Amino acid sequence: MTRSALTFALVLLVASCGADPSRITLPPVETAQSVRVNVGSIEVTQVSLPLYAESEEIAIEAESGALVTQDGLLWADDPRRAATQALVANLSSLTTAKVAAEPWPFDQFPDVRLVVRFDRFLPKASGQFEIAGQYYVARVNGNIRETAESFVLSAPYALGDAVSISAAQANVLRDLATLIASSSL
Repeated sequence: MTRSALTFALVLLVASCGADPSRITLPPVETAQSVRVNVGSIEVTQVSLPLYAESEEIAIEAESGALVTQDGLLWADDPRRAATQALVANLSSLTTAKVAAEPWPFDQFPDVRLVVRFDRFLPKASGQFEIAGQYYVARVNGNIRETAESFVLSAPYALGDAVSISAAQANVLRDLATLIASSSL
């Protein structure tokens, strides 16, 4: 049994014994590149997630296609807030733009507003954390072209390992930020 599988089994054992739930956080991920963008500031609106992904319970696709949760295993933060903040952190790291989540905290309006709507946000039974949806870049100030684009991205995770699921989610959100920055900003 691998160390991560043993850790996950221990988490499940503790959770089943009536102990306090285990809370899983999104780890920070490194962005190895920088992307040149044509905007100086970006407001990221709170992301829209499917109902199953909004819950603090971690939903995972079973072999049957049904979404299941494990008692006692929860996200540490509100999933919408965590995904929004991950996009803000990744865009800040990738670009030189001033990036903040809504509401915009600065006196001058941002150059653009980024809206992300997820149709799929799921650790699949195949061992891939998959996201799909649309993002929109709306001009607030400046002369940037407004865009609406669809995306489908995935990152691998170890089946049965909640920490691996959170790492895959963090990686796929970094990949989404990279896609947005390189193709639409």
